Amino acid sequence: VTSRTAMPAILIELGFLTNSAEEDFLMTDDGQDQMAQAIARSFAQYKVRREGGIPNEAPVAAKPTVPAPAVVPAVEAPVQAPAEVATAKPASPQPTAPEPEATEAAPVVSDVFYSVQLSVSGLLKSPNEEPFNALPGVFYLKDGRLYRYLAGRHASREAAVAALAQARAKGFPDAFLVAYRGTARITLDEAEQALKKP
Repeated sequence: VTSRTAMPAILIELGFLTNSAEEDFLMTDDGQDQMAQAIARSFAQYKVRREGGIPNEAPVAAKPTVPAPAVVPAVEAPVQAPAEVATAKPASPQPTAPEPEATEAAPVVSDVFYSVQLSVSGLLKSPNEEPFNALPGVFYLKDGRLYRYLAGRHASREAAVAALAQARAKGFPDAFLVAYRGTARITLDEAEQALKKP
């Protein structure tokens, strides 16, 4: 299920219907709600660890829970990191698309900047075509077998947050902030330190 994927992958087993106590718990509204909340919290924690989170974004609120049967297993399973996914060997070679024009080249290696990640794909797409042409300054960075599509190179976090709001309004609801030093991904905190004025 999680092999040969082009993105972080996770397999969650919430319980087993062959266990009557777990089946009864999973069939209740409270049980299903507790499981959904645990999955959402786990994903939110992974996203904050991996990408530094988004300023002023409220954390996922945990609903008061009803004690579950002791046999219900923990659901906050570890997420396979993108680096691990990128090293997985594909079953067959992927066809490669032609490289785009020089206007879509990567930034200078010494630059530190914030950007908005719009999507990730194993296929090379033109930043000048839909849906990317709805936003200014869209470019891509190659990351192993993947292409990360980004919008803008911002010198301040405030400008990047404004660009994030614009991206979400233009049809990219899952967009989020990222930071780079040239073509190397860094955390938002590292970018803030690097761009801090003396």
